[in-house]
Order: sequence, then C-alpha cells, then structure tokens
Amino acid sequence: MEYRPGRVFETPELVGLSPQDRNVAYTSMIDTLAKLHSYDYNQLGLGGYGNPSNFVSRVIHIWEKNYNATPDVPKHPEMAQLIAWLKNNIPSEQGCRYTIVHGDYTLINVAMANQNPPFVSAVFDWELSTIGLPLSDLASFCITFIDFSELIPGLKEPQSLWNILGQMENKVALGTPEERDVLRLYCNLTKIKTPSEQEWTYFKVLGLFKYASILQGVYGRAFTGNASSDQAESFGGVIGPIIKLALKLTGTIGYVQPTIPDFINLSPKGRDMLFRVKTFMNEFVYPNELKIVGEINDPPTRWKMIPTLEKLKVRAKSEGLWNLFLPGMCGLTQMEYALIAEETGRFMFSPAIFNCGAPDTGNMETLWLYGTAKQKAKWLVPLLNGDIKSAFAMTEPEVASSDATNMKCTILPDGSDYVVNGHKWWISGVGEERLRLYLVFGTSDPKGNLPRHKRHSVIIVPSDATGVNLIRPMTVFGYDEAPHGHFELEFNQVRVPKENIILGEGCGFEISQGRLGPGRVHHCMRLIGMAERCLELACNRALNRKVFGKMIAQHGMAQEAIAQSRIEIDQARLLVLQTAYYIDKAGPKAVRKEVSMIKVAVPQMACRVIDRCLQIHGGMGVCQDTPIAAYYAGARSLRIADGPDEVHLTLVAKMELMQQAKL
Repeated sequence: MEYRPGRVFETPELVGLSPQDRNVAYTSMIDTLAKLHSYDYNQLGLGGYGNPSNFVSRVIHIWEKNYNATPDVPKHPEMAQLIAWLKNNIPSEQGCRYTIVHGDYTLINVAMANQNPPFVSAVFDWELSTIGLPLSDLASFCITFIDFSELIPGLKEPQSLWNILGQMENKVALGTPEERDVLRLYCNLTKIKTPSEQEWTYFKVLGLFKYASILQGVYGRAFTGNASSDQAESFGGVIGPIIKLALKLTGTIGYVQPTIPDFINLSPKGRDMLFRVKTFMNEFVYPNELKIVGEINDPPTRWKMIPTLEKLKVRAKSEGLWNLFLPGMCGLTQMEYALIAEETGRFMFSPAIFNCGAPDTGNMETLWLYGTAKQKAKWLVPLLNGDIKSAFAMTEPEVASSDATNMKCTILPDGSDYVVNGHKWWISGVGEERLRLYLVFGTSDPKGNLPRHKRHSVIIVPSDATGVNLIRPMTVFGYDEAPHGHFELEFNQVRVPKENIILGEGCGFEISQGRLGPGRVHHCMRLIGMAERCLELACNRALNRKVFGKMIAQHGMAQEAIAQSRIEIDQARLLVLQTAYYIDKAGPKAVRKEVSMIKVAVPQMACRVIDRCLQIHGGMGVCQDTPIAAYYAGARSLRIADGPDEVHLTLVAKMELMQQAKL
C-alpha cells in the first residue's frame, strides 16, 4: 500500500475542469472500470476471493440484514416493498461472466491525477470488493451521479446529473456523458452485449437499495448517539427519497405511499392514467418546483405567464394528460379523477399543468353541460385547449354571499343585450394574463317576483368588455397568489349580447349546483394531497432534527401529532372517495349531503394536519423555505370559500333530520 498523489471530485460536475477535460476524466473512469472487469481473477490467484454464484441473492441478503440491524431506528415502509420486488425479479445468472467487482465504485473512491487532462491515478476503499457481476459496479457508478447534497426538504427530490443537464440546451458542450453513453462506452471496451433495459434497471435499483441500507446504518448510529460524523444524522432525510426513487425505476411508483385502498376497483384506463400522472409529477414537476416558485417571485414577471409551467403544460398535453377532470372528454369516473386530483394537490401549481385548475374546471363543466353550440365554439374550445383563462364572479362585499340568494349584481335585459351592474370580490383567476371571460352570477329578478331559487342567472362577460373595472388584487393571509390572484372588481353598465346568457334566465342555481358537486370533490382531494405532502415533510424533519438530546421523532408529542395526522388524512380520503362514488352512481344533485360533509370535514382536517406539521418545523414552518405556510393559508380559506362550514353543517343537519324522520 502506498500514497498516490491526486484529487478527488465529490460532485458529478467535476468543478474546475473544462468541458474537454471533464469528458476525458469520465472516459478514464469508465476505462478503468472496464480494465478491472477484464482481469481473470483465477489467474491473479483470487479464486477464493468470493463465491462466483448467486451474487444478487447474496447482495440482497447482506444489505437487508444491514438495514434491519438497528431495530430502534425508524424504518421506511416502502423498503419492504422494494426488497420484495428485488427478490421476485432476480435476473438469471446462468452463463453470466463473473469478475472482480469493486463494490463501491463511485466518484469519491477514485483519485484523478494532478494534471490536465486528468486520468484515474488510483482507486481505493476496496472493503466491499468481491467476485460478482460487473454490471453492479457500472450501475453504482451511474447512480452516484444523484447529488444528495442538493436534496432540499419540501421542494426538491434528488436529481441525477443526467436530468439536470437534460434541461440545458447544449449538453455536449459541458463534456459530460449521458447514461446511455456510459453504457455504450463500457460495453465497447469490455466487448460485451448491451444489457436489456430490464436487466440494467434491475442493477440500478439494486445499487439504490444498497446505498439506502448503508445510509440507514450511518443514520442509525447518529440516532442512537454513536455517530462518528456530525453529518451522519442528516442522512436520515435522504434514505426515503432513495427508496422511492428505486421504486419509481421499478415501475411501482413508490414516490408517495399508496393512496388507493385495495377494495377500490379502478378501470384499466383509470389505473393507467393515475400511474402516468404520478410518473409525470415525479419526472417533471417535482424537479422544477423551485424553478417555478422562483419565476413567480421574480418582480418583472410576477403577473405574467410562468415560463417553466407553460413548458410543462405543452408536455402534459402532448402526453394526453389534459382535461382529466371532464368525464365527457377523458372517460374517467369522478372517483378515478379524485385520486389524480390528490396527486396534483401535492404542489399548488400542478393542477394548471394538466389544465385541471379552478376556476377553469368549473367554468368548463358549466359550458360543457349547459352552453349552447355557439358558446361552446367561442369559449369552451379555447378553454379546453388551454389558450385562454376564465373567472367565476359570484361573491359580493355588500351582502353575506354564503347565501347566494342575497346577490345584488343585476343582469337585466335591454333590447338585444343584457346589462350587468354589480360589485364583486374574491374573484379568482383575474390576475391571469390570458383571462378572456367571466361567468357572472347575478339576479335577473331584483324585485323578487319569482321564487328565490329562480331569480338568478349566469351570463358570459368578455374580460375586455367596456365597464369591467378592476379595483384591486386581494391577499389571502398576506399571499397575493400571483399570477392567478383574487380580485375585487365592478361591472358598470356592461352590455353583452343576449346570446351570452347560459341556459336561460333564472337558471343560476341549477347551474351552480351542477358544477359545485364534482368541483368540491376535486378541491377536497387536492387538500388531501397538500396534507400528505406536509406530513411527509414533518416526518422528514422529525427524523433529522434533534432537540433536548434526541430526535424530534423520539418525543411523544411529535409521535402523537404524526399518528393523529395519518389517521385523519386516511379518514378524510375514504369519505371523499365514497362521495365521488355516489356522484358516479347517482349524480351530484342526489349527493348534496355527502358533498357538504366533505366540504366541512376535509378543510378542517387539512388545517389540523398542516398546523401540526408547521409546529414540528418551528420557525421554518412559517417562512418561505417550505410550502407549509402557503398550504395552511389555502386550507384555512377553503373553510370559507365555496360555502362556509356553517352553511354546509346546516344543510347536513337538515337532510339528516329529514331522512331520520322518514324512518
């Protein structure tokens, strides 16, 4: 053993190297690995160095044992799923070539010569070396390009260098190979056949499993107070994402805990669409969260279209993940879409990516169900295409708008037009750069000659109509929610043609009830997605933050908060899915009680869960470093928006009493 001069690069960017030198360095690393695998271990006198059979089974056994070696350390439930997949999908080793394998061939175990262009001068840390399958080394080399130091709790999953560079226009100029280039070069150097996609994926998953097990051991020592490094306890927050990334590669999508109870029978299309949305979220949405938030908070573009969001919309649309909320177009049931809504709720801007964001969804449903052919051609088609945006103007500052019969905005005929006059506020979506129309709810019988529920109408008002005046943007707990926004505005002698009335005068309540049932299911499931995300963040925080000598996760109060949150989320989900099922069977009008029940239960649940998660985060929970504070603002506002709790509780009580009286 001897000292060798050289330098070790700790991150895949190989900081300090030119693109040309970076390319040479990576080529040298791959060439070195190929040479190692070319040696005949028997000729080197290493025939007894390892058992040249059942290599994969032995790796699984060793690292499963290592993972479970610290019984007091919290475990990740997805690990059992990952281990089961590995055991059930072991590739055949018959006829495979066994070689010396390093066992941990990564950047930090390779020294590069102190010259440019650099080359590998030494490989060290051989304690995991054995006789085995060479693809395990190559897979380890590739997956260590995941930069775990970039894992930011709450907003970012680990990304491989390939994915980071994949977002840049000139990848070749950086001198960094892609995964397929690494594989191709290695196979050319070793003269072996390129492995199948299934085989290559298996070895990457095996490598991720091994790293998760190693980090569990390191974290376990920190958890029990025996760590040799101050950084050891920070590894706890990386283990879960590694496991979930591995499950994602297997196609089982373990990014989040399963939310489909086993007894729910989804159609093949529903199951496939849910899988595809989860995959899209994992591959494109989560890695871009920080970028999207940064673009929104950039003052010059604050009320403009979000560039990254617009690119993701194009991709989602091209993949057929578009207008999923509308049964008449996508063919999904309300229950099937409800599960998709939960997934999109995990990041507040996700619904818009799939053209499934409110208030456009409700407005599209309204035009789909009640619009004339001309109204659909002019307004619905561009909404469905994502070319324009819309708003629904109902709430008014001068009256208690929880009672819709109070609305004072008037929609009155005058010759061939209707004239709209009224003062509205909390009108969502008015900040959108592509806003083109309002659906305005108002009275067409201000004198009250007709029955209360026949006095109101809904009419289409173009956003550029004369007399539409924006007064101010409004904030929700201080959030202006740009670029979507909630505005106060007035309609002052706004004239629109009579053909813009929807369904006819006096049909406003029929329209509002028809659109609100499914919409409330969507809102509630998105809230459940928010609550799940916050609980995920809280668990990560609890497992990695020490207070009074032990991890937050070891304190009874934190355990109670986490347990209570899990119970309440699952209870709420089942109630909403039951309601969605009833809507599929009987329609929204027949399920008014159940819709009101979820409208009360879910926002209350979300507020409790998010508040607990905020408390676990301490000061970090109320600032912009996590989405928790913004999620709380959104959840709390939904106890008022779309009908306050008190209105829905009253309706539930009345309907329950009526049903009981009939018994």
